[in-house]
Amino acid sequence: AAAVLMLGISMNVYIPAYELFNLTAFLIVLFLTRIASARDVFRAYSGKALIAFSLAAIVTLVMMMGPGLAVYFKDASGSGELLPIQRIPLKFGGNMKVFMASDSGADALSDTFVNDQGAFNAYGNIVNTIVPDIYESLPYFAEKGLLAEMGGYVGILPLLFVFIGLFFHQSRYRYLALGMLGVIFVNSYSFSGMNSTFNFAQKTFNALFPPLKMIDMRETFGPFLQIYVGMLMSIGLSIVLDAAQFARLLKENYRRVIGLCLAVIALKVAVTAYYGQQFLFASFYDLFVLMQIVFIAAFFVLSRTTLFSARTLTALLFAVILVDLLAFNLYASKYVLVDRRPYDELIDSSPAGPSRNAFDYFREPLPAPPNVAFGENIIHAKGALTQGYNHSPFSTKRYYDFITHIPLRNQFMLTGVTGPIIRFYPQENVVLTGDKADTLRLLASSEDAVDRSLYLEAPGMRSAPARPAAALGSYPDAVWLRPENVYRYYDRFVADNRDRLMAARNDVSSFLHTPQYEIAVRDFSTSEITMDVRNTVDGYLYYNDGWSRYWLAYDKGKEIPVVIANYNFKAVYLEKGAHSVRFVFDPVHYKIGLTAFYAGMMLCAGTIIYGLRRSKSGNTAGNS
Repeated sequence: AAAVLMLGISMNVYIPAYELFNLTAFLIVLFLTRIASARDVFRAYSGKALIAFSLAAIVTLVMMMGPGLAVYFKDASGSGELLPIQRIPLKFGGNMKVFMASDSGADALSDTFVNDQGAFNAYGNIVNTIVPDIYESLPYFAEKGLLAEMGGYVGILPLLFVFIGLFFHQSRYRYLALGMLGVIFVNSYSFSGMNSTFNFAQKTFNALFPPLKMIDMRETFGPFLQIYVGMLMSIGLSIVLDAAQFARLLKENYRRVIGLCLAVIALKVAVTAYYGQQFLFASFYDLFVLMQIVFIAAFFVLSRTTLFSARTLTALLFAVILVDLLAFNLYASKYVLVDRRPYDELIDSSPAGPSRNAFDYFREPLPAPPNVAFGENIIHAKGALTQGYNHSPFSTKRYYDFITHIPLRNQFMLTGVTGPIIRFYPQENVVLTGDKADTLRLLASSEDAVDRSLYLEAPGMRSAPARPAAALGSYPDAVWLRPENVYRYYDRFVADNRDRLMAARNDVSSFLHTPQYEIAVRDFSTSEITMDVRNTVDGYLYYNDGWSRYWLAYDKGKEIPVVIANYNFKAVYLEKGAHSVRFVFDPVHYKIGLTAFYAGMMLCAGTIIYGLRRSKSGNTAGNS
């Protein structure tokens, strides 16, 4: 559990913290319900073999954490070489300026970014368990913003099996599932909308389990709820699938089972009448769900007759469940899935052909709806800017300084939207700046010059940027990063520059073949690019991809210095002549961690195979 937390801190704080909380609570409830005996566990560890095996397991786990640990100890520092950023900016409503001004390498490991607010599942999600088309049939919830991103529908018949397992089975695991449902429910639900303050119970859990302080996006506890709902469902289903238990259920609790079906029908009709202002059902899909409950009531009635065999009735039952879940997935897909067709069209229309490894000289502005400043077809071309802040585990501090200090128009001109990703700047077009603050000021203030000039902080500089001295709260949000402004500006930018952008893309040779230089990309991957350059003047070859101290450059096999260009990107100085330049992203420490990961994985696989073979040979000897 501690190792999971360490991995989460280094790569993605939130998902492992959720897992760790779930695991910790599960173990506690497991012992409280006496399904497992703490005394037996401690007694087992008196044996040397088990102690040795446990220590070996810890060592193996640390080995498998190699990549994450390598990045954490080497990179996740205040200088911001790599930042664990997932979800954090959402705490500021999508505006990232405050986060980017901080020493995020340290703040990401604490509750600095969490105030008294949280984003929770609302009671619309509870209603969603019996009204799956709540988005359309019950507009009450959508209009009031009471829906979160995680739906709660598991199928109306599986939900009935949940109640059957809870009320009519004797397994102690139902208490375990019920206890975990209570723990997760308290931490994930609010009855005052998605964004609300932590209540007393939630604050108590935050204090008892410190990693929870870093998680205010509590709506993503939803899958854990479904895990334990599934546990109860399987307990209830075991009664239905066991002929003897099912016969005893119908004999001893027939009226209670039918009453349970009628209670769910009554609840569903009442919810529809109150929130949807409709009688019985709110849509045809809603009627289909309602009829399933009627069907299972009829199923229980027919099960007491000899008209159908138990096998036939069971087959019908599962057919209805599968149709129900298929219908829900088809219905919900338009609210969950992103249309990938714009990406596919860009790939297919590439001059290099529909290849995932193709190099495109230009970046497309917003091929999909923008997440931060603009999206990027990262399948099609190497990304200097990430696809967005929500699901990008790492990026550089310089990248975020760049997008929060520089207006969108200048970002478009600097990042390969209006000019190629690969360019050559003669020495006369290179501007040397004093420091990184001076670079940002110049890139933010000038509009026309940024498209013609290259800004360098210092030739050969490869050190990390300095930690900002300003206080966390002293940075105002960047107005142009507010989501509504990004969308508005993008529409206007594309409308104003469509002809220019298309003309530039159709005539890329005018950028790459001039009397002063010629450039040709020979080989490309996400971590390496090779270019042939023939220049008649001294200058800098600019590669518009994110800078990192782990990028190396070689000219005809000889290493040459990588310069920080335009604050967040990179360039190399080339004297006039013919060159074969290769940029390589080569973080050696990460490769060492990756090797440890694969070694640990092989060790785990070998241990399993050894154990299985030993078990098999032992069984064979016993049988003999």
